[in-house]
Amino acid sequence: MTVASKTVSDVIHSHLGVLTRAEKQLAESLLDNYPVSGLGSITTIAENAGVSTPTVVRMVQKLGFKGYPDFQAHLHRRSRRRFLTRSPNTTAGRRMPRARIFSTVSPMPSWAICARR
Repeated sequence: MTVASKTVSDVIHSHLGVLTRAEKQLAESLLDNYPVSGLGSITTIAENAGVSTPTVVRMVQKLGFKGYPDFQAHLHRRSRRRFLTRSPNTTAGRRMPRARIFSTVSPMPSWAICARR
C-alpha cells in the first residue's frame, strides 16, 4: 500500500517503530490533534511539538513524503475528502444546495443575541 492510499495518521502509526525520540515526540504531537495539528506552518508544528524544523523535514521524508509541502498537500487532500463525505452539509459526497443548508439551520435564540451585545 502506498502513502497516497493511506491517511497520514495510518502512515505515522506504521512508522512509529523506526522514528527517533524527537520524531516520535513530533508524531505524538501530530496525532494528538489530528488532522488539524498538521495544517499549520512547519515552524508552528515544530514549536508545538518541541522539536526543530529539520526534525519535521526528516520525519515527513522518513514517512515517504517528498518534503513538508507534499506531506501537507496529502493531509489537505485526505482531510477534504473526509470532511466532504462526512459533513452534515453533504449528501453522498456531494455538496448540499445552499438553500437546503440554510433551511436546516435554526435561527439564533433571542437570548443569545442579547448576550452578544
